[in-house]
Amino acid sequence: MIKIVLIAFIVLLLSHVFWQYRRRTIAAGAAVLWSLLWIAGAVLVLWPGVSSRLAAAVGVGRGVDLVVYIAILAIFYLLFRIIVRIERIEHSITDIVRKDALAPRHSEAGDSDFTFPGKHSSS
Repeated sequence: MIKIVLIAFIVLLLSHVFWQYRRRTIAAGAAVLWSLLWIAGAVLVLWPGVSSRLAAAVGVGRGVDLVVYIAILAIFYLLFRIIVRIERIEHSITDIVRKDALAPRHSEAGDSDFTFPGKHSSS
């Protein structure tokens, strides 16, 4: 029963990757990488002995232990990439705000061209 649920979930994730790629939300390389990951998950669900053989080949006691070790390493790697990307975005925002704040203004002091959305200028 659990195999059916896991395979159905993996199929759902694969279809999500496909639709994200079609909508151009993710690049082709990312779509291939995620698809391979979910296909590997399906292989391990359908044939759990594969993980045991891989674990024995690399000197880990059980197949599930190997899967957990790899998953933890992958999570830390992805977390690192997310943190780096967030820091890059923060620096970009800071640069944009700094340039905008230091940019010369063409209006007189106290006279702003900015109006809040939904409000109309009273001039």
